[in-house]
Amino acid sequence: MIKILCPVDFSQASINALEYALQLGETIGADLVEVTHCVFKAKKIQTDIRYTEEDEAEIKAQELEDRYKSRYSIKIGRSVFKGHPLDVLLPYIKAMGRNLIVVGTRGLTPVRNLTIGSFTEDLIFSTECPVLVIPEDHQFKRVENITLATDDQFISVKETLVPLSKLVRSTDSKLHVVHVNQNGESAIDSLANLDQFFGGMDYSFYSIPVERTVTTTLNRFVLKQKSDILCMIHRDRGWMINIFHKSKVKEELFHLQVPLLVLSE
Repeated sequence: MIKILCPVDFSQASINALEYALQLGETIGADLVEVTHCVFKAKKIQTDIRYTEEDEAEIKAQELEDRYKSRYSIKIGRSVFKGHPLDVLLPYIKAMGRNLIVVGTRGLTPVRNLTIGSFTEDLIFSTECPVLVIPEDHQFKRVENITLATDDQFISVKETLVPLSKLVRSTDSKLHVVHVNQNGESAIDSLANLDQFFGGMDYSFYSIPVERTVTTTLNRFVLKQKSDILCMIHRDRGWMINIFHKSKVKEELFHLQVPLLVLSE
């Protein structure tokens, strides 16, 4: 069963991510898209901004459910919690078996340090569940090409790529595996083992040098390949450790122009 969790703050960016989740869910045959919102009071901020009360959040979540359930055949659920999103959602994701989180990159409040970018960043570092990050204003279209970016440290655990394999198969997409090399790295030695991960799929392999930054290189690649989703592995080695360093996430990852699927190794 595929159960998608979509955290929202009722901003346009989060609603856009919800619409993407619903359309993707119907495409891949998901069983549930759950709209969730966490009510909590920010501490020690300089403005008087406070999150909506639980009753208002319930009303807004109900309105979203009612708005979309007539437009989509997929089951839509809702949940409202009280507390910090990470404190509440991480145990909930594990307990309820949610296997994909879809979230936007902007929203929540005008306070810089409370943007949904910060929440998304923390979520990537905190959960083992796949996270699909939707750029602001990005509109869903049929998924036909998916890019997996890797460095010279290829994936050692086959289970890491199971969510990606399922997504490729369920969308009948072509997979582009791109090795981004720095400092004259040679193509990864494990090319011969690609079939153990992607056997039976339509995939191609590329090895390209870094142009300026990894993000710039990947943006150019996905545009050239007309990729609809970029997938990366969150891990602690290779250039991945740099691009997923907390201080660089907003600077690097959130400048990507296509939805980003982050898998945890």
